[in-house]
Amino acid sequence: MKRSRVWMLLALFAVALLTSGCFQIRAFTITPKSLAANGVAQVKLSLYPVSTSGFDTQRGYVVLLVGTGNIDYAYASNFDLTGNWGGPVGKWTNDALRDLMLVGGVCQVGGIDAAYITGLTWRAVLSTARLGVDGPGVGRLNDVLRVNLGLRAPADAAEDERGNVLVFSGVWDDGPLGTQVGVPEAGEVACTGLIFFSIPYRDA
Repeated sequence: MKRSRVWMLLALFAVALLTSGCFQIRAFTITPKSLAANGVAQVKLSLYPVSTSGFDTQRGYVVLLVGTGNIDYAYASNFDLTGNWGGPVGKWTNDALRDLMLVGGVCQVGGIDAAYITGLTWRAVLSTARLGVDGPGVGRLNDVLRVNLGLRAPADAAEDERGNVLVFSGVWDDGPLGTQVGVPEAGEVACTGLIFFSIPYRDA
C-alpha cells in the first residue's frame, strides 16, 4: 500500500475518533404513562459519558435529534439539570443541524440511520454551551447529564391510538474539523445512542 494511502486511512480513523461523541442516552422515564387529548407527557432523559477515552469523550454541544409521529414536541428543559457537567445551560433548536443529521451516514447508531426513517417530524435540540470534559476518567462515568422533553398529544387523540417518538443522542463539535464557526458541517457531528418509545392515548 502506498504511503499516501496509509496516511489517508490514518487521517480518516482519527476523524472518526475525534467526532465519536461525548454523552449517550442510557435511561429514561415517562410521566404520565398515557395521555388524553392535548395532554403533555414529560420524558426525563439520563445521558452518561461514552467512555474514559479522551478521543471518545470531549467537550461539545450535546444534541438530541427528536423525531415525533402523531404527537407534538412541546418543550425541552435546560441541559445538565443537576449540574454535574458545568450546567445547567440553556437549549435551542437548529434547523441546519437537523438537516445535516438527516443526511445519509451522518447520524447512525447500531446500523439505524436517521436519514432512512420516514413518517416522523424531526427537530434538533442542543445545549447552548459545550458540556463535558476531555476524557472524564473512570470516576466520572456514573455522572449523569439530565435533560427533559415535553410531548403533547394531538387535539383529536383517540383511545386506540398512540404517539411515537425516536430520539438520537449525539454531539456537535463546532471546531477544527469544519471550516465555518457556527455552521454545522460534515465530520463535526456524531450520534452515540438512541431510544424509541410510544405513548398510548386514552379518553379524558
